[in-house]
Amino acid sequence: MKIIDKIISEDKLSAKVLQATDDNFVIETGVFDDGNTCHLCVSCQIGCPISCQMCYNGINKNYHRNLTKQEILDEIGNIIEQFELLKKYDYLCCSFMGVGEPMLNYDNVLAAIQELTERDERIYFALATTLPYSKDIVKLTEDFNNIRQFKLTISLHAPNDKKRKELIPSHSSFEELRKAMNYYKKHSIHKAEFNYVLLKKFNDSDEDFYELLEFLEDDDRLKISSYNPIEGGKFEKATDDRYLRLHRLLDKRNIHNSKFESVGDKIDVGCGQMAAKKLIRR
Repeated sequence: MKIIDKIISEDKLSAKVLQATDDNFVIETGVFDDGNTCHLCVSCQIGCPISCQMCYNGINKNYHRNLTKQEILDEIGNIIEQFELLKKYDYLCCSFMGVGEPMLNYDNVLAAIQELTERDERIYFALATTLPYSKDIVKLTEDFNNIRQFKLTISLHAPNDKKRKELIPSHSSFEELRKAMNYYKKHSIHKAEFNYVLLKKFNDSDEDFYELLEFLEDDDRLKISSYNPIEGGKFEKATDDRYLRLHRLLDKRNIHNSKFESVGDKIDVGCGQMAAKKLIRR
């Protein structure tokens, strides 16, 4: 694995790094400056089999294979070295929220995290999943209780099973989502949150919000994410007033919530915009 290109945003706060695998695929990683912390948005698969309809890889059905443990370590290590991250920043957060579903490459992702956490105590981790089946969350909870700093994000993105299946054809049910989150909150030493990307005229009506509130429990945490447009995508970003409406409803219930806006959307490294492609050699 080696770096073949990098694209830096005008404000110098985000970058997209392209690396080539030995079998001629290109993977992308996001690099984001957050003051004294640098965030890496790490890919764990070449393409993704989940087919999320608000994601470039989902609508282009470009899944090829898992990245190996060594490829994940190389992906992260090459960027740390190239950007001298551990010299410039106090902390480095490796978020497995790039291309791929971490739960479908769990052993390699976990092994890479375990090795990295032993290398430097300033590196911590986050993972986002669309597939938190309760049977799998038991193992994940136990494994990641051994990691110093970690956060789990469960991708919700809809107020009910019907709409979630439209967005995420390979999805776990709301019943499974609830079981998984409740088990994790009870047994994990780390925080967890649901993620809900606001999509105009799909999941941003008052009816959607009230249904979402019926699902959420008082001690849940919800990240409200803005949608990043993608080539060939059918969704649009919801308006700010829709975010404010949901935010106020959640505050009224005293449910912890936060707004997330991707900072790399101008260079196509925001959530849902990253891609995995076959490298065409000339």
